[in-house]
Amino acid sequence: MQIENKDGASVSKFGTGIKFGIITAVVYVLLLLIQYMFCGGSPVTFTAAKIMGFVIIIGCFILAAIARRKELGGFAELKELFQTIFIVIIFAELAFVIFSFIYLNFIDPMFMERYTQTVLVFLEDKKAGIPKDTYDEQIKALADAKTDHKSIVGFLRQFVNSIVLDSVIGLIIAFAIKRKRPENGYSL
Repeated sequence: MQIENKDGASVSKFGTGIKFGIITAVVYVLLLLIQYMFCGGSPVTFTAAKIMGFVIIIGCFILAAIARRKELGGFAELKELFQTIFIVIIFAELAFVIFSFIYLNFIDPMFMERYTQTVLVFLEDKKAGIPKDTYDEQIKALADAKTDHKSIVGFLRQFVNSIVLDSVIGLIIAFAIKRKRPENGYSL
């Protein structure tokens, strides 16, 4: 589907989202590979890698929105930007689900067991400084993660949750980057 930018040139409605979606998916898979292969030995390192990866993925959403606005001649509505970001989100989260499922079930099926043991040791060391409720929540979250990574339903639940969270962030990004065309046709 084609639309016109401010110069009257025809541009694809989904092209930027697809292009940045593929780029973001590849970046996400590389980040996950690094995270799983090199950061699983420490809960602190693993969490730091997850946070840094999340920031990088958000950066990809921002770059996609900026590229879309530029493609549309410097002006874009919230809907146009969010549509592009949402396409990127779908690609990224599909990459996450597919790669994680394959990695955790076929490439390194013992990863979650090793990581769970690492976290348990970490929590035992910190137990004196952690409230009992927080400790119990962490133990339950670990047990849930161990079972969720083995099932398609667990990954689908993660997929939906991630899409909802990423969409909220995507809306904020689209709102921040949108720029309406001036009513008089001139821009400052």
